[in-house]
Parts: sequence; structure tokens; C-alpha cells
Amino acid sequence: MPARHLPVRLSGHKTARIERLARDWTAGLLSIARLACELRWPTWRRRQQGRARWYHHGTRLAALAT
Repeated sequence: MPARHLPVRLSGHKTARIERLARDWTAGLLSIARLACELRWPTWRRRQQGRARWYHHGTRLAALAT
């Protein structure tokens, strides 16, 4: 018996962004490379913010330890 899949819920902002990208892609305004970049950007940004936070806190803790 197959498992039931629940629908994925997206915020209004994410839905609007995906609709805009789909509209621009359909209109021929985006290349495949630019579309891929647009889809990967939020993940890269959040990961970079996490790395920056990690090193920032590490530096502050090292300064307190000395």
C-alpha cells in the first residue's frame, strides 16, 4: 500500500516568487543558467548566514575565554 503524500505548503512570498520565475521562463526572459541560479540563491544565502553566525559567535566566545 503506497504511503499518502501530504501537499507541500508554501508561503505567499515563495509562491509569488516561483510564479514570477515560471512566467519569466515561459516568456523567454530567463536562461537556464539564470533560472538555476535564482532557484539556488535562497539556499546558498541561508547557509552563508549560518556560517557567518557560527564564526561570529566563535570569535566572541574565544575573546571571552582569554
